Order: sequence, then C-alpha cells, then structure tokens
Amino acid sequence: MRSLTARLRYRPVKGLRKSVGVVSVTVVLVFALGAMSIAHSFWDPEKESPGWNKGFQVQNPLFHPGMVDFHQRVNDGGETTNLALWTPVFRGGVGRIDLKHGPPLTYGGGFLRALAATPDAGDLILAAQTVRGTGVEAWEAQGEYRLPTGVLLPGSLGGGGGYVSQDRFGPDMWFAKLSYRDALEYGWQTIASVQLQEVGQRTSPGGYLALYNTRLMFTGGTDGEQWRTTVGYVHPATGRLFRPAFEFFYVDETIGNGNGGKFLLATATLGYEGWGFLSHDSRLGRALGPQGLAFTNPNGFLQPMWNRLFDVTEVGGLLNGRVTEIRDAAGITNREWQLIGFPFQFASGRSWHDWLFIGGGLRQMTRQPDAPYLIGGAIGQLGAVRILVWGHWDFEREEARLLLTVQYFL
Repeated sequence: MRSLTARLRYRPVKGLRKSVGVVSVTVVLVFALGAMSIAHSFWDPEKESPGWNKGFQVQNPLFHPGMVDFHQRVNDGGETTNLALWTPVFRGGVGRIDLKHGPPLTYGGGFLRALAATPDAGDLILAAQTVRGTGVEAWEAQGEYRLPTGVLLPGSLGGGGGYVSQDRFGPDMWFAKLSYRDALEYGWQTIASVQLQEVGQRTSPGGYLALYNTRLMFTGGTDGEQWRTTVGYVHPATGRLFRPAFEFFYVDETIGNGNGGKFLLATATLGYEGWGFLSHDSRLGRALGPQGLAFTNPNGFLQPMWNRLFDVTEVGGLLNGRVTEIRDAAGITNREWQLIGFPFQFASGRSWHDWLFIGGGLRQMTRQPDAPYLIGGAIGQLGAVRILVWGHWDFEREEARLLLTVQYFL
C-alpha cells in the first residue's frame, strides 16, 4: 500500500534495493544554480528592501521571506529525517528514511526560478529530483518557461516538459505541456493546461483546470494515468483566531496501466493562520499534479521527496481535523481519522498555554481491528523559530511515536 505522501503527488519508485554511487547530475545542477541565485541576493545592494522583522535579515526579495524546515519522525519501525529550504527563488531539500527491517532510502532535489532576478523576462522553473536505495537510483528532471503577462495573449502562456527514469523498476516516462494563466473579472483567476504524456509504451493526452478567488478554489484534470480534483475554501480574515478553512482532495489511479487505487484527503481547521497547507498557493501544487510545476508548493513524480505533508497539528489553530482514505486495487481500505484541539486558545487572552494541543485518532483497515490512538504536544513560535513537539500512543499496537519539527523563518 502506498504512503500518504506518495498519493499526494504521483507514483512512487518501487523496488529500490540495489546500490548506486552517483548522484543525479540534474540535482547537482539545480542546487548549484540555486546557490548562485542565493549568493546574488546577498551581493546585490541595489535590490535591498525592508523585510520581516524576524529571523536572519537577508533584505533581498530573492531570498526573503524564506524558511528552513527540519522534520524528524521516530517510531518502532525506524525514523525519517527531512531538511528543506524555502525561498522566493529556490525550494529544495534532502532526506533519509532508516527502517529497522529494511534498507535505507535517501532522496533530494530542488526547484529553481531561474529568472527571478529579471521578472520582465518571464518565469523559468527548473526542477530535478533523485531517489536512491541500496543498489539503484531513480531521477527526474523537468522545466517550464512562462511568458510575461500580456505577451501574445492577455495572460501568461507557458510551455514545458519533463522526463523520469525509474532505473529498471518501473517504466520511464516523459511529458510535454502548454499552460495558460490569467486574471478574470470579479477577482477570479484561472490556470489551464493541456499535455501529452508517455508512460512505458502508452501515450495519453490530458490537462488540468483551476478556477479560484481569494475564498474558493475548484480544480480538476487528468494525465491519462490518474485523475484528480480539489475543492478548497478559506474564510476572510476576522481579526480573531477564528478563521475556518478546509480542503477536499481526491485522486483516482484506476484509469491507468498501473495497478493503482483511490485516495481521499479531507483537512479542516477553525483557526487558519494565513499560510501553510490550506492556503491556495499550497493547494495548487496538489491540484495540478507534478506536471503543474507549481513553485508555490513544488511536487515531483518520484517519492519520497523533500516537500513533506504538513501534520494535522500544523494546519491551523483552535480545532483541526483530517480524514485520509486509501483504497488499493484489491479493495483493501485503509482509513484514518484525526482530531486535535488547542483548548487554551478558546479562552480570552494569549499566553504560552495556547501552544498546547491534545486529540486523538482512529485507524481502520479492512479485516483488521480498529486502532485508536492519543495525540498530545505543543506547537508555537518564539521570534524566528517555530517548534512542534508531538507524541502519539497507539493503544492497539502499544506503540509510541515521536515527531519533531523546527522551522526557522528567514
């Protein structure tokens, strides 16, 4: 059964078991270009401007605002460590999964806005990812160029493509696409794309469409191997903690050649904080798939990747909930319910007690007993540092899990 993170993006690389000693050249290239752009942001005094009053004060808009995200998850089966860098010009990271009863898995990659310093030239996004196991390396590379708004068409016309090599453990694939972005009347915006994709020996047409304003977003589309749809809502700012937001995300992979299943993710909060998982910017990355090259929330074909799924505790305040359901080709259903609350946030006045949360969850799997669990911990920000410490006790398995996330805002 595939992992939740994989379902959010595309098919994982299977059977990564044989060792390879060379990191993909494309990944090195993206990191090198990213480093050059970041260095340029330090050394160009003419572009300096006032920034946030928190964090390391790099006043250049090519680097600021940004975030360094460290995430570690530990349980009886092993541990996962992930480190990511988010800036306006480069977003990427590395990670490692160490299993007690299996070989380690490492991954890395990044997305670069190569023309960020010259916006009048349009937008060029380059991406590369790699996944390595004991004995094999899979890699992908893709890119898209988007004309400045108003050139040729009222909106922005783009074109791009990509290639994925799964190194003998899955069919290689390529895609080519055209995209169009435009601002409509009454505050609405749209993104539309058409594409051609080949997986193995099968070539399929496809496309995606997104329509959204500041509150609502509707998306849908297919690439021939799957179709996906998303509905999202963000309540206007109220000046208080109460600001509901929700998202419904669904993927059906039964239409392709692969032995895929169906996936549902529904997430909601009563205290949306104006950024993060439930924002429209983040939603576009899931809604348009890996071919969308949505720099606001980069996605790739290969899994796992550095752009992690935010935990239910990170999507907002007051009260958060999430339902996840995975149904594989054999009809086996794995469903998980989660609900956590910040009890002190409902009281008047603000203090460190607002960081504390408590909640629970329930795992349900076909032909297996239900597995309830308890969640508790704290999440809060001091200056430029935001910390999440999270504990989990599974009553059915009698298993403890620990999670630590540290975010440093640049």
